[in-house]
Amino acid sequence: MIPNIQQLAQFLDRGTLKSNKFLVRIIGKGWNKDFTAIQVNVPNLSITFEYSFLNDRFVFAPKEIEGQDLMITFIDNAQREVYKFFFKQIFEMCYNFEIPRLRKFHDEIKFDRVEVIPLDRENQPQTPNIFEDVVPYDVADLNFSANEEGKSIFVAVKFKYSFHRLG
Repeated sequence: MIPNIQQLAQFLDRGTLKSNKFLVRIIGKGWNKDFTAIQVNVPNLSITFEYSFLNDRFVFAPKEIEGQDLMITFIDNAQREVYKFFFKQIFEMCYNFEIPRLRKFHDEIKFDRVEVIPLDRENQPQTPNIFEDVVPYDVADLNFSANEEGKSIFVAVKFKYSFHRLG
């Protein structure tokens, strides 16, 4: 039997096909803040090599590790709390960056750790990705349209980080 549209809508409303989400926990010096995300691009990691001559033959020698930036797309609310939080962080970093504020930068603006915790369909946490010494540097545009009233608001943020590991 083929379900009709009403049966399909009820099936979707029960959350049976609900997409996975992520809990993003941002940890600073003496504080933490949790956000919900719908998409996380965990960066790739690669090694560049250089050619060397060793014992009368060419060999590959690792030169450096290269990684890309972390990008997270957050779910925001009507008050734009996520957007305001990251906008403030970037604003503080750029417009108040003076030599006496270097210590404050490391204590208040840079995040000690960002934990990206995948949630399964029952909202149970899975193995987290942990990023250390994290700094947000790009908050994507917010696009508004009169026809999109009542839809979810998404905010994409890019981060630099020094270290990534699985929890």
